[in-house]
Amino acid sequence: KSQLSVTITGDSFSGCSPQNLTFGCQVTNAGLNVAYSWSSGNGDVSHLATPTFSYLEGGTYTVSVTVTSSGATASASHEIVIFQSPEARFNETPLTGCTPFDVSLRDLSTQGDAPITSWLWYWGDGTTSTEQNASHTYLNSGLLTVSLRVTDANGCIGEHFSQMVNVSSAPTVSVTPEVDQWCEPPLQVPFVSSVTTAPNVSSGYTLTWNFGDGQTGTGDNLTHTYNSHGH
Repeated sequence: KSQLSVTITGDSFSGCSPQNLTFGCQVTNAGLNVAYSWSSGNGDVSHLATPTFSYLEGGTYTVSVTVTSSGATASASHEIVIFQSPEARFNETPLTGCTPFDVSLRDLSTQGDAPITSWLWYWGDGTTSTEQNASHTYLNSGLLTVSLRVTDANGCIGEHFSQMVNVSSAPTVSVTPEVDQWCEPPLQVPFVSSVTTAPNVSSGYTLTWNFGDGQTGTGDNLTHTYNSHGH
């Protein structure tokens, strides 16, 4: 009678963490009934014919299987190599400003088993950058999610997302003087202001006036006296 034998098969025996790998086996000289006993090499077991095991951390593992059929047993094993992936990180201080709004972000990623070779920033407005430490100008308002994808020399990828940029349109301001010309000073002019802020910002604001004669003021609606000729 021919001896029972088994060989482990799989689409891949290596990858980047975290990695799911599915294995099978080629069994020869088996009877009608075959029992499987798998060990992933990282503590997981299975009795399926084609199990899937998860490898969350980088390292070298040995996957093994023992098959039993008609009172006979056969075993096989195969080495699994999992590369530790890089971890993408960047400074995540919330950023708030008005258009055009300039931001600069610093890469804080940590490498896995190989040096990081490329960086790809997604700014949340359809634009990208490939510098390690990147800068960007937001021209439109919105609450934006920034992400960074890093790739290392093993081809392993790390990605991190953060909703951290709140960009508002600049407020619009109009000023109406109730008197705009007069023959002789002094001339007392009441000014009326109108301010419209973006919907995603608070309605609070501060108005600072420059009256054109070297004098300034603060407030919504002010009255100013011009004491000399000019325009």
